[in-house]
Amino acid sequence: MLVVPQFYTQRLILKAISIQDSEAYTRHFVDYEVIRHLSAAVPWPYPEAGVLEYLDKDVLPNQGNGRWDWGIFLKSNPDELIGSIGLWHPGVPENRGFWLGQKFWGQGLMTEAVEPVSRYAFFDLGFRNLMFANALGNLASRKVKEKSGARVLEIIPGAFVDKKYTKKEVWELSKAEFLKHHGEDGICRRYAESDSTVRHVWNISRIWKLAESLKTIEIPIEEIVGLDSVTWFSPDGDKPTIRNIAAHAKRIMEADTSYPPILTEDNRVFDGMHRIARHLMQGQDKIKVKKFEKNPEPDMIEYLRALS
Repeated sequence: MLVVPQFYTQRLILKAISIQDSEAYTRHFVDYEVIRHLSAAVPWPYPEAGVLEYLDKDVLPNQGNGRWDWGIFLKSNPDELIGSIGLWHPGVPENRGFWLGQKFWGQGLMTEAVEPVSRYAFFDLGFRNLMFANALGNLASRKVKEKSGARVLEIIPGAFVDKKYTKKEVWELSKAEFLKHHGEDGICRRYAESDSTVRHVWNISRIWKLAESLKTIEIPIEEIVGLDSVTWFSPDGDKPTIRNIAAHAKRIMEADTSYPPILTEDNRVFDGMHRIARHLMQGQDKIKVKKFEKNPEPDMIEYLRALS
């Protein structure tokens, strides 16, 4: 079974669902107020061992194979699943579904949960767009989609557990609209540290915000880690062609050195390598930076090996 990555938000941890979560899953999911908004394909009354069977036969065998399912956990109680969110490809037509235990409604938790999942879909799984659906009249689910930047494509007939719902809204979220809605310029900037088993990833848009409160300090430029490493090119990524080298040279020359580079706790570069390169070209031996005394929690932890 492949391991889906873990995500960390302000209040939540999203991690792969396990059989050990079945008790909490059942406690929060088997509730008519939760289930009534779902497709009529979901049975009601819900079978006594239905959650365990669903996880064992549908979720766990397919993790990472056209399907990615996360449990939603509060950081304040990281062992109790309170909801779930899943992606699948191909869509039916929707590519995503979610539910949240009733006692956790009205706190913006699902809006918080869908952001890293959408980011992963676009920038790691290669989705060109995401399709969603909800019962026409399910205002809470509609708000989650609106807040993510999705748009309604059509309203068509639909069948749900609650038979008062007879139509569904079909939505689309493009990668461009997702980034625009999150105040980004079309590029998903990230910093990653990896070893043979795990990769830790930070979204640079979040690093910028966190760094606003850091003091600017001056350090010897030679203390920065990575100056003699291959940074912008790799065997599996961009190659050091004349065109690519020229593009980076242009970015170096245009780099605004009034913005201090942002460093990790051990002087690696979260953001600002082009600005650092400009200082090197100018022969400067010191540089003003912002440095974290302790690295922020990563936005994503991705396990690079499959579980046996």
